[in-house]
Amino acid sequence: MLKKLGLGLIFIIFSLAFAQSSEYQCMTAFEATIHEGPSAGTTLIGKLGFAVDDAGMLSGMLYNDEGSIVANGALEVADNQLPVMGQVNGLAVNLAIPLGGENYVFGVGTSTMSLADCQGIYQGVMGGPAVGPASGDQGDWVSKVCASVEINGKVYRVCVTLE
Repeated sequence: MLKKLGLGLIFIIFSLAFAQSSEYQCMTAFEATIHEGPSAGTTLIGKLGFAVDDAGMLSGMLYNDEGSIVANGALEVADNQLPVMGQVNGLAVNLAIPLGGENYVFGVGTSTMSLADCQGIYQGVMGGPAVGPASGDQGDWVSKVCASVEINGKVYRVCVTLE
């Protein structure tokens, strides 16, 4: 019972947090981490708000209301937000996140549900490999609804997916 109540509460919290940005068709938590290469340790983390048009073009914004969008990186991001662009074809997802100048993080991956049909909170999981911003950088990206919850003095990271 407590477990179900906790997960329900987390979903409600995310619903309220993401509902504040109604300019986007869909919202999800997002994280891209570079594990190898000159930019190893760079992480882009935040909320991804996006829309997909009839041609499959994805456009949106990665932002973080609670802190820096970039962890462990030397990059400075104005207003803690970065534009995101890409293409969606069925469950295939291609993303480009410009970091300024000629620097980008690129991600390719797969979604467990159609992004074109998403309205409100994205209720699936998507992810895949990521490269950039420097030549030789390799990492991964994932998008799902997660939260840190404190129960009886212990902090748990909980990720919610609905099936």
